[in-house]
Formats: sequence, C-alpha cells, structure tokens
Amino acid sequence: MKNQKMGEFIANLRKEKEMTQKTLAEKLYVTDRAVSKWERGLNYPDITLLEKLSEILEISVNELLNGEKINDLTREKADDVLKTGIKAYKKQTEKKLHKKIGLGIGIFLILSTIFLVVVSELNYGEVSLGIIKFTFPNISMHATRKKTDKFMKALKEQDYETLEKIVSPQKGTYKMLLKNTSNEESRKLYQELIEKSYHELLEEFYEEVEIINYKREMVYYNGNNYAVSYNIKIKIENEELIILPTLIGHQENITLSSFGWKDTCNDFINKNPETWNTIKKIFMY
Repeated sequence: MKNQKMGEFIANLRKEKEMTQKTLAEKLYVTDRAVSKWERGLNYPDITLLEKLSEILEISVNELLNGEKINDLTREKADDVLKTGIKAYKKQTEKKLHKKIGLGIGIFLILSTIFLVVVSELNYGEVSLGIIKFTFPNISMHATRKKTDKFMKALKEQDYETLEKIVSPQKGTYKMLLKNTSNEESRKLYQELIEKSYHELLEEFYEEVEIINYKREMVYYNGNNYAVSYNIKIKIENEELIILPTLIGHQENITLSSFGWKDTCNDFINKNPETWNTIKKIFMY
C-alpha cells in the first residue's frame, strides 16, 4: 500500500511538471521501465536516488517517502535527519564497495599468479601470450637453480662434503666412451674419471686453481631436465680465466653436463693441457 501511495505521488508530481517517464528517467540516469515500476507501486527508488528525485519533483525527501506533502516546519526537520541518514548510508555503501573491489583485485592477482605458475610448470618455464613469449620461473626451475647454486657455493668454499653429496657420478657413460675411442688423450681423461673419486679430483683441482667468483647465466629446459649455465672466473698462478660449465638438475642430485670456455683461454690450454684437464674433470665427473 505504501509503495502504491509513493508511486502515485511520483506520477502526479511528474505529470504536474509535464515530464514523461522517459524524461524523468534520463534525469536520474535510470530506465523509463524503472520509473514505471515506481509509479505502479511495484518497486521503490534506490535510496541513493531519493535526494535527486526529490529535487527534480521539488519536494522534500520525507514527503517523497510519505507519498504526500507536509507542513514546512516538519519538512525542514525531517529532511535534515533524512539527508544525514542518506549521506551516512552512501558513505557506508562506498566503503563496502571499496572493500569488495580490493578483495576482488587481491583474489584476481592470486589466481593469476597460480595460473601463470601452473602454465609455466606445464610449459617448462615458457608462457606465451599470442606471439609474445615470456620466461616465467616455476617450481621445478627454482628447485634446479637452488641445487646448482648450492654446488657453486660449495665449490668456491671448498666444501668437499656438500660437493660429494650433490654430484651424481657418470662413470657408466665414461666406460662406454672409453670403449669407443682410440684417442690416447681422451682415453686417459676417461680412465681417470672412472678410477678416481670426486674427492681426489677436487684435491688436485684446489692445488692449482682458485675460484674468484661465479655468476649464473641462464636456466633452460633441455628436453629432459632443467639446465643451468654459469660464468666462472678462476685463477691459476697469476692468470685469470673464464670457464662456462652447464649443470643439469635431477630430483636429488646434479650431473655436470657440458664444459665450455672463453676464447681467451685458448693460449693457456695449448701451453698447459694437463692443468686444463684437471679443471675439466671437476665439471665432467
């Protein structure tokens, strides 16, 4: 009944001002269907529209809610109370809205991060957006990088125990290579890798070589596992050299995959092949 009374009141005032439902709707930024529902008593105007609607119809908010005009004194007092209430309601509504927006953004960012991590994990660290490709760290890549960094730190600090624990020997591979090569220099290298323990190779290495510093260059998927390449500066007597080994990460250990070097090492290699082999063996074991 109250809806009907307010609706009829709005309709009468609108007609007095020679406005159509569409004209009133446009002033309030709502649809003419919404205005029609108010006037038929099917719905109330939103509380945030009451002040604007009362201004357009040139009545007080209290009169609008009561569906009839009231005397000036009562109207003035009632309007102050209602306007204060409406402002408080708007402020509270805005605060709730901001909280909801903040929560929504937070959830979106969390879900987006989880999505990128999962996609990166499934695509071995590569996320494609159209023709653009991004490298995005994932759990497996991070685990490999952590293990290889641990190896490099132990190598610089001469931590034998950690090095022997983390390196997975490839003696089977060198036995096969030994059978299939006739090159005497290679045979000697493979034989030492088969016969000597990593501890022995490390002792020989540290007698001649000092690691000055190292830097991780790249982490990539090689088709089977994640590989990590390093740039290592070493010192032998008064000469500084740059070597470029690549380490492969497995579930528990690492294997020493390949061994490269800067061109500036070539003169040293030609003059000191035995010392060079001592260096190579540490990264080939």
